[in-house]
Amino acid sequence: MLRLLSAALAAVSPLACHTEAHAQVVSSLIGPAQVQSNTVTLDASGNATWTFTAPFPATPDITHMPVAVDSVNPLICNYTARSATAVSIHCWRTSLSGLLTGLLSGPVTGAQVNLIARYKAG
Repeated sequence: MLRLLSAALAAVSPLACHTEAHAQVVSSLIGPAQVQSNTVTLDASGNATWTFTAPFPATPDITHMPVAVDSVNPLICNYTARSATAVSIHCWRTSLSGLLTGLLSGPVTGAQVNLIARYKAG
């Protein structure tokens, strides 16, 4: 009986050892992409422009991450213009007491925003 069990395990063992797990990965990050990043400093009006170190083949996607000025009034940013060579952004300070005094207020001069530009063909 023991020999029969050993023979059965020996016959199945090579099959079990040679099966490999396969998975299909689908991601927009696969394939050639161009990425640049930079930190810009806002002027008194809340504006900043970043000219890319090398132009992209077409207009890239832009991600912005404002650096917290303080823990009370965060920054809100949008891009106002973007092209294959540059991006311009505008930011506002929010006010947690906005219902009483105005939602968007506070100085933005010198605040910083991390920008990432990413272009992926097709």
